[in-house]
Amino acid sequence: MNREELLAAAKNGDPNAEKQIAFRMLEGKQGFTKDEATAFKWMLSSANKGDASAQFFTASNYFTGKGVAKSNMLAAQWLLKSAESGDKFAQFDLHQEYDGHWGIGGWKIFRRDLKKAEYWLGKAAAQGFLVATEHKKRLHSGQ
Repeated sequence: MNREELLAAAKNGDPNAEKQIAFRMLEGKQGFTKDEATAFKWMLSSANKGDASAQFFTASNYFTGKGVAKSNMLAAQWLLKSAESGDKFAQFDLHQEYDGHWGIGGWKIFRRDLKKAEYWLGKAAAQGFLVATEHKKRLHSGQ
């Protein structure tokens, strides 16, 4: 969609359009001016409508402070919400967090819990996420 079509769809509440606007604003591309704060607002709107990947990026923004005040508490809440909504990247990051490896993003905001680590690894692997599948194979083979 072009800029005008995206804006029209977003104004009608389309969470995917909101997310696409946010990505384009973060980069300042495809007709959008770079604006991290406004990008975050669009992403948060999409996340609040249940878009799992938008929830993951909302968590990341709270963790890094990109476009919003940094908050580990809100980052943790959104990461968990994203994983529960089915985002395989959030699920794998939670596995890493609970396993003590602190996720791809280096979150370091959850206490170690190996049962939860295995649960989230299983969820990510069940979606065919190759990194999770390979990691699970290595864990079960003792490598």
